[in-house]
Amino acid sequence: MTNYSVIDTNGLIVNRVALDDPSKWTPPDGYSIQLEPSTGYKIGGTFVNNVYTPPVEVINNPIIDPIDTWDLVSLKIAFNHENRIRVLEAKPAITLAQFKTAIRTLL
Repeated sequence: MTNYSVIDTNGLIVNRVALDDPSKWTPPDGYSIQLEPSTGYKIGGTFVNNVYTPPVEVINNPIIDPIDTWDLVSLKIAFNHENRIRVLEAKPAITLAQFKTAIRTLL
């Protein structure tokens, strides 16, 4: 079997088919088929004037640590507030890293 791309009138690759004999299958009206190279074509790409252009790859959103999205001013205010309370309670001050770790456990 050989792979073929099904292409609409605008050159958009809308499907892929595997055929033994392409003369035994006719694509729907307004569509054509194009023999694919061994690397294949991707659905969503285009084939115009015998030139294949792959589809635009969508970049997945990276995983963002919620603590990093917290407004910097809010973080500093809360950090300073925590250390003021610790002083009033006669406890040692904490570092920003310790404060962020404590906040992460709450999120």
